[in-house]
Amino acid sequence: MPVHPDDPSHVPEHQVERLATFAHVMKDKGLDVELIRVGNDKTTTLTHTYLLLLGIAAASVEERIVASLPDEYKFVHALPGSARTQQVILATLREATVDDNLYLGDENLELAFHAHEKLFPQLQAHLKWHATPLYAIPFESIHAYFGPELSMYFVWLGMTTRLCVTLPLVLGMCLCVLLYVLGLELFYDNNRVWFPMCYDRQDDNDTAMCGLILQGPSVLNAILIEVMDLLYLRLARWLTTMENYRTVAEHDNHLIIKRMPFHFININASLLYLAFVAQDMERLRRRLWILMVGMQCLDNIKEVAMPYLMVWMHGGGLHPGHANDHVHSTKAERVEHILMQKQQSRYADTFTDFKEMMVQYGYVTLYAPVFPLAPLFALLNNVIEARSDLFKLVNVYGMQRPYAKHVHGIGVWERVLFMISVVAVLVNCGLLGVYELPKLAPTLSDVHKCCVVVLLEHVVLLVKLCVSWSSKEVPAWSAVDNRRQYLNLQAVHLKQALQKAA
Repeated sequence: MPVHPDDPSHVPEHQVERLATFAHVMKDKGLDVELIRVGNDKTTTLTHTYLLLLGIAAASVEERIVASLPDEYKFVHALPGSARTQQVILATLREATVDDNLYLGDENLELAFHAHEKLFPQLQAHLKWHATPLYAIPFESIHAYFGPELSMYFVWLGMTTRLCVTLPLVLGMCLCVLLYVLGLELFYDNNRVWFPMCYDRQDDNDTAMCGLILQGPSVLNAILIEVMDLLYLRLARWLTTMENYRTVAEHDNHLIIKRMPFHFININASLLYLAFVAQDMERLRRRLWILMVGMQCLDNIKEVAMPYLMVWMHGGGLHPGHANDHVHSTKAERVEHILMQKQQSRYADTFTDFKEMMVQYGYVTLYAPVFPLAPLFALLNNVIEARSDLFKLVNVYGMQRPYAKHVHGIGVWERVLFMISVVAVLVNCGLLGVYELPKLAPTLSDVHKCCVVVLLEHVVLLVKLCVSWSSKEVPAWSAVDNRRQYLNLQAVHLKQALQKAA
């Protein structure tokens, strides 16, 4: 329930005590958490800063909070430091039985959030297109600044981008495009005799109306997909919350398992209908064009434009920023910087980013024979996606710095990729059986065609499983590097122990 401005009773005593506990824990542990000392001088700006950072909307409540805190800690600052420092801070808060996010009765009001510090200028410099390669991503800086979860996502995104530009894939894509163009040329040659009649009967209004009729269902389908996905997201979150899993990782994994099957059915139902029931290749290509290219462009625009819009709606204005804006010489500038970051929207997790890549992977693998340009658009989107995802995290008007989280890989998304690849084999074999096999063997009956498709599908799946079993999950060079880091860390700990003993 939101805090009312004129009624201090809406802030319970235990929440006031929790704020005092937070300040005492930070002081006792000596952690790198800056607390602004103000004494008796309470200017309007600092008062609002205090109320904002502590999630209090009433000036009458301020006296109760201030009275419960030590004299030297009147205004609690955002949590600075590297991702490892943030994790130490949150672990200390958990030991003191203080909530990680320190909410005060309203999930939108929080005491602490992580501010942009240290590596912020280096990451902002990466956004300059002319200064860095197209698909170069600063993995080490992202890992040190945001923690393992986000760095793992960017590492996976960079790997998929590099795989898209390997020589065999480029040659195969060029061959598919060449065959596609030749097929169109032959098709147009067979229909040139109809051109004079079609030209004489053509009307501008009819042409415009036909274009609207042809593209309208695809656009409407894209809108319905977004609406249904939003509704099911709320249902999946409610169900997962009611199940009450023990750890955050289990909660996130089960949320992904609930959402992704529905999402893939939602986006592929109309496409599979056009491919196997209506058997209309032209409508299928048009719908793929709208869903893959159009929706990807819209998602990238939202990721770049929405942070600007959120800050502007909260009254932050849109003044020019600089990579070194986080460096301030006075307390007032520091407070203004924190106010700007507090107005930014929160970055929940990597689910949305991974989901976009999974949907794109599904389009490329399931419908490549129908839409040969899909791999090319996927490559272009990956290059832009890496910049836009980093842009929304480190831009002046971007999102708040997310909390660092430990991960052991991409998690359940690896299973999602495996299932998509299996379904892709089935769909591609089905497309060959419906469209190409009747041309290659027109005398075969439907039963024999079905047997050929099933046999081909089993062979491809067997090859896929053999390749998966033969490849190691962790490459040899990565295992050696991890072992080297572990031994170096042991040596450092041993050296510190010997120094203390001496």
